[in-house]
Amino acid sequence: GGGGGGGGGLRSSLDCGSMILAVHGCNEVNRIAIEKAREVDAVWAALPCCVPQPLYLPGTSIKLSDDLNDNVRHIFMCGVMAERYGAQLVTQMDKCITNRAIMIAGGVTQLSASSSSSPSSSSTSTSGTSPAKLVGFSRRSFTSHS
Repeated sequence: GGGGGGGGGLRSSLDCGSMILAVHGCNEVNRIAIEKAREVDAVWAALPCCVPQPLYLPGTSIKLSDDLNDNVRHIFMCGVMAERYGAQLVTQMDKCITNRAIMIAGGVTQLSASSSSSPSSSSTSTSGTSPAKLVGFSRRSFTSHS
């Protein structure tokens, strides 16, 4: 119970009406956020920052050249993440906002499937569905969580 910052409370507040967003998530934060969203069929989006090859391409025979430009490496690894987690959208923000401008998102099929099940429900009320909760993850969110 309570409104503390513990991982248990956060975990229990996630459901299919949630949207999990990782902004500039480094290393495993992207993976954790996306996997938590997938566990509860929530919509998710990530604007990855650091995407290390060992975390997202473990045991692969692919060798990324040391000469590879950092921006190209980032784009490639975001593509790897998009494929690994079944992203439904890959887009980019304005580079004036951030140099890590790629956003990947997924989990939308659960929402569209539930909304298409009632054929004539285009009015303001939906059959008992609550608005999506926005849950953000940062590196700090996971340091106290076991």
